[in-house]
Amino acid sequence: MAMPEREIAAYEQIEQLIDRLPLDKQEKLRQRLNNKTWARRWDALIKEIDEQSKNLPPLTEDEIAEEVMAYRSEQRNQRDKGSN
Repeated sequence: MAMPEREIAAYEQIEQLIDRLPLDKQEKLRQRLNNKTWARRWDALIKEIDEQSKNLPPLTEDEIAEEVMAYRSEQRNQRDKGSN
């Protein structure tokens, strides 16, 4: 969906203002925007996982520990193969 002309003009104004900022202020703004979008993406991911797993039985602590140990073991094996 295309932005209305008014939004496009506002966006272009914002870009011009950002370009006039010193680099350290641009970086600070970038970090702030990244944090906002990262939080939104994280929330969407959590919702998606919740939705996909709502009909699955919950894992026990032992099952989780088993999966972690298996993953670590696999990673060690891969690392060992790479160092040969």
